[in-house]
Amino acid sequence: MGMKSLLRVGYLMMVVQGLLSVFLPKKALKLATAGWRVGFENVDELEPREWYVEVTKIAGVGMLAGGLTGLLVTSAENAEKERSKAQMAAGESASEHDSDADTDESDDDDGGPVTIDIDDDE
Repeated sequence: MGMKSLLRVGYLMMVVQGLLSVFLPKKALKLATAGWRVGFENVDELEPREWYVEVTKIAGVGMLAGGLTGLLVTSAENAEKERSKAQMAAGESASEHDSDADTDESDDDDGGPVTIDIDDDE
């Protein structure tokens, strides 16, 4: 499993956590705190305060937006990579397209600094 695949799995997990946090915030809090509750007694009697439930919902919206954005970006990168592979297989390369664009530019540009005279000597 490559790094891109792991990244997509992470984004997908973020989307799922965001959905849980937005639509089932109390369940999401219970799931998130399940690990540390093991060492305590009477944790089933604990109830989160209302403001904390609201903050969980807001954080869920952020996780949902971040996860979906990450999935869209990685999908676009994969599509671009596939498109460039298809162009390479068809005999086209990016350097052929770049050389066509460079023919219109002048060859006497040395890449040095450009000076502009702004004095009005009229």
